[in-house]
Amino acid sequence: MIDLNLGGACPRRSLVHVLPRAMVVPNVCAYEPLTGINFAVMACDGALRDSIPILANSVQDTGRPALIATFASKLSVCTGMTLFRPLRDGVEVGMVEPCLVNDGDAIMLVAADRSKLLRIDAKGELVERRVPKAVRNGEAIDRAWADLKHRMSELVEHTGHFPLASWEVHLEFD
Repeated sequence: MIDLNLGGACPRRSLVHVLPRAMVVPNVCAYEPLTGINFAVMACDGALRDSIPILANSVQDTGRPALIATFASKLSVCTGMTLFRPLRDGVEVGMVEPCLVNDGDAIMLVAADRSKLLRIDAKGELVERRVPKAVRNGEAIDRAWADLKHRMSELVEHTGHFPLASWEVHLEFD
């Protein structure tokens, strides 16, 4: 869990906006449009357990990986990130964390058990790469969260709220 308090600004929108940019182009301006990636990033409040089948079916149907950052309801605390990744025979679902091996690099995603490292390649696809030893001790994860929090704060610092056009979808499951 990590507190992404932005002084009242919505951390969900900011995280969903800055994370894919940080994974594609390090140090890109937050206002730059992002095109050409085959990767969805979303945020939700509460547990995903009721949504997993729906999300997995969507990922399988589209062939597009999706990352869902889960937040404690109405709070700024990110309780985890779940990656839905289409495979030849289904959809892999697992917890991941952002990872920044070296300052100035693109952020990657590392599996919670540190068995996989994923990045967005030049074609805009999410691909697996070897997990370096530096990722296993947690420093790369702390570095990634610090980088993301800095980017998120810069995005909202002048207005105190998320400054870009955005939309929300509200789904309720019985």
